[in-house]
Amino acid sequence: MSTYHFIKSKLNNNVIDILKSGKGLDSYPQKSPNADNQLWEFEADPAGSGYYFIKSKLNGNVIDIQDSSSAPGALLDSFPQKTTKTDNQLWEFVVDPGGTQSYFIQSKLNGNVIEIQGASTVSGALIDVWPQKPTGNINQLWEVYDTTGTAVLPPPQPGVAGGQSLAITNIGSAVAAMIGFSNGHVYLWQSAGAGAWDDLGAPPGSKATCLSALFLPALNQLIAFVVGSNGHLYDTYFSYASGASPRFAWQDQGLIPASVTPSASAVYIAGGGSPGNSVMVSSVYQTTSNQIFAFVIGEDENLYDCHLAGTTWVWEAHGTPAGTTCYLLASTDAAIYDSSTDQIFVFM
Repeated sequence: MSTYHFIKSKLNNNVIDILKSGKGLDSYPQKSPNADNQLWEFEADPAGSGYYFIKSKLNGNVIDIQDSSSAPGALLDSFPQKTTKTDNQLWEFVVDPGGTQSYFIQSKLNGNVIEIQGASTVSGALIDVWPQKPTGNINQLWEVYDTTGTAVLPPPQPGVAGGQSLAITNIGSAVAAMIGFSNGHVYLWQSAGAGAWDDLGAPPGSKATCLSALFLPALNQLIAFVVGSNGHLYDTYFSYASGASPRFAWQDQGLIPASVTPSASAVYIAGGGSPGNSVMVSSVYQTTSNQIFAFVIGEDENLYDCHLAGTTWVWEAHGTPAGTTCYLLASTDAAIYDSSTDQIFVFM
């Protein structure tokens, strides 16, 4: 089932709206109800370009640069989705390097971005495309919200992306953790005993969209990491003390950063991935230092880890492979610890 979203301007909180005539797009205050002409879903380019069609709930038409014009100031309309020569209908979300947690929506056709024409704050101001500005660009910045008013990372995928992870305890029992597709809850199952499922709920104020779990022998604990639908990294510990039911508590490690200084840590990276996947998280335990690491792709398309240094969780950046891009919503990562060399390897 498709999930539709509002695309809201950083300038004035108006949303991208199809004009009543159906011939163009404007910015207009968000409506409720009868908002079908303001609601959009995101469909990955089947050619695998990494760009998306932005499709209207009203009529299934997509955001389109009129007449495939490459001129600055070309107006946007909604138009039936094409199967060829689609560059004027394909879009990429590019994180604002200014750290506003908002996005430029960039055309595959010419790199121009969606903006409110003339930076007008008037309701009904037209929407066009223009070269991306380094400053004074608030009319070119957008955020994506679901119908409950929750900000989500663009381009959001339909429903809740599922995930599963498996860990083996020090007594040989298997522990499986899974995400419920419809509700974003984390569920835990253990082969020992009756093998019952435990519903651990969702991370606070969010839904789980991916999952990585590992067992810590020294602590006799399972730790699970998830990325929430709000872009935060969460962890939760499970204690398996004798006779105890699983005890857990969610910890919010904040947004995946885009501004920390890359370190010189020896992390080896290989590129890969395919468009359309959710943000992925991978975790490892380094026994020699007794440290836990969770690896994710950041909004600036760099690799980050969040690790426990003493009693404090610390974010660290590791850059991106030369000559390629690690898409926030496209690249998967897998981390392993090699005890023979005491090194962590991350593959993407």
